[in-house]
Amino acid sequence: MRGTVTLAGALSIPLFLPDGQPFPRPRHRDLPAFGVIATTLLVQGTTSEWLIHKLGIHGDDDRPKEELLARITAVDAGLKTLKAMEPSATTPRCRPPSTW
Repeated sequence: MRGTVTLAGALSIPLFLPDGQPFPRPRHRDLPAFGVIATTLLVQGTTSEWLIHKLGIHGDDDRPKEELLARITAVDAGLKTLKAMEPSATTPRCRPPSTW
């Protein structure tokens, strides 16, 4: 996901103006975008682990419990919705194999 907005912005610049004239300097429009994307990926990718270690940041012990609670809540909501839809649910009719 990193760089998608930058790349989309660079690629959204038109090649031609509305009157058909070429857009000024279209050859160099992508190079700065790719440079920004590559730099952020390399800098963040190579320094994030080191920085987290130096700052002493560690994982949250409550995360597994919260994730389990979120999954249970989502499943309960889905089952409740399915049960509410059950009375009006119908099975679609299938055509006999000879008419396929």
